[in-house]
Amino acid sequence: MAEAAEVLGTSPQTVRTLLRKGELRGHKRAWGAREVWVVDEDSVVAFLEEFGRLDGGRRRPPKSPPPPVQTSAPPSPEPGSGADESHDLGWEDLSEPVEVPASGSGPLLLRPRVRAAAVLVALGIPVLATYVSARVVPTSLWYAELGQQEMFRSLVAQRLGIHLVVLAVASAVIGVNLAAAFTGSATPRSAGRSFATSTVTLVVANLFAVRAEGHWQLVALWRHRRPVGFADPVHGQDVSFFLFTLPLLLEIVHLVLWLLAVSALLSVIVRVATGTMSLRPLRATTAARGHLGVLTGLFLLVASWRLHLEKYLLELSQPAPGGRAFAGANYVDLTVRYPVLDVLVLATAALGLMLLLSPLLDLEVRPRVRPFLRVAAGVAAVLTLLAAAVLPAVVQRYVVDPNPLLSEQRHLSDSIEATRSAFGLSDIRTEAYEPDSSLDAADYAATRRRLERVATWDTYILGARMRELVADPPHFRPDEPT
Repeated sequence: MAEAAEVLGTSPQTVRTLLRKGELRGHKRAWGAREVWVVDEDSVVAFLEEFGRLDGGRRRPPKSPPPPVQTSAPPSPEPGSGADESHDLGWEDLSEPVEVPASGSGPLLLRPRVRAAAVLVALGIPVLATYVSARVVPTSLWYAELGQQEMFRSLVAQRLGIHLVVLAVASAVIGVNLAAAFTGSATPRSAGRSFATSTVTLVVANLFAVRAEGHWQLVALWRHRRPVGFADPVHGQDVSFFLFTLPLLLEIVHLVLWLLAVSALLSVIVRVATGTMSLRPLRATTAARGHLGVLTGLFLLVASWRLHLEKYLLELSQPAPGGRAFAGANYVDLTVRYPVLDVLVLATAALGLMLLLSPLLDLEVRPRVRPFLRVAAGVAAVLTLLAAAVLPAVVQRYVVDPNPLLSEQRHLSDSIEATRSAFGLSDIRTEAYEPDSSLDAADYAATRRRLERVATWDTYILGARMRELVADPPHFRPDEPT
């Protein structure tokens, strides 16, 4: 039945319906516990001669034979004979083929796809305009009440600029990957496929744009950054890099990683749907392997840059009960974690470059590269495990803990100097106080009434004030005052 359906250009269900109606001849035969139809070849040939291929459409009228050649005019009916004149001319009308309108023809607004698109536009644009107005108008009125309309316009322009830039970049990345995923498949290019691809691209890219727009403050701080004038002792970077540039770089890296991961997921879905890749068993064409290899290589290159930024984050570590004794990088960070992260960055970048360049290699060279890929992946996995838990804990237990002051003295001095500079304590001039009189028990009775009027400092109020002072720059966590 499947062969007959392919020859007729229709589905097996339609062939089964034609068999039940008797428009095709066939017979049933046993197939396990059930019976299946077997179509006669002569019946299929006769159907094609009469109606032609269906090609997914409705059945056309039978092909009419050529009209007979008239040697004389047909006899006219006698008056009153009761013969219908239109019936006499019927053989001439049937000689012309009857045109059946195609499924996509007819009035434009009555077509299903056009009608659905018109309803979507008619309902979607007002709903979108209402949603945007509900979010923008109250905020605009609040800024106008404060007399800060210029600030509101600058805020809207900045958020809109971020949204458009990320939308364009994300749409380009996702669109290119979806187009590459369709390459080599048997799916023909059609308007429906282009519309679905464009819709998915814009929807997913808009999600990334909305997320990036929510971090507009990072972009604003980076655009208006100013040097602090104090450099960190490890990298020599100005403190403004940690305050303004590093948070923005981390957000960009995370956004790119998610964009590459989502692009790879959409590409896998398209390739599985088009047949160029299968999951059970796991098989893929050469083009599919090359495409996913490039995406994986780009992901690893961006991940290596994220590991490089991790070294700067170690300098922002804060003291914790039972853990770090002071803020900033300590002995274990500089001695163990920094070198391991450097090696891990190189291994990840090398693995990413190999995967990125693998489609350009000859088919005979690729099997020779695979052992290097496995070795690089193994080294990266081992270094990740070492940097995360094993080696730092061993060095802390057997090198630092026996004499912490000897190991941490230089790093502790850097932390104290940074703290004094952050709070402006380095500009305070200290003077020693030397009392010029003495107080004994006999003098207490005379000063008792004066001491009763001295207010006692509440440690709760002092602690709240100290936490308030460091709420904006969250790089220091004060202990409870005594």
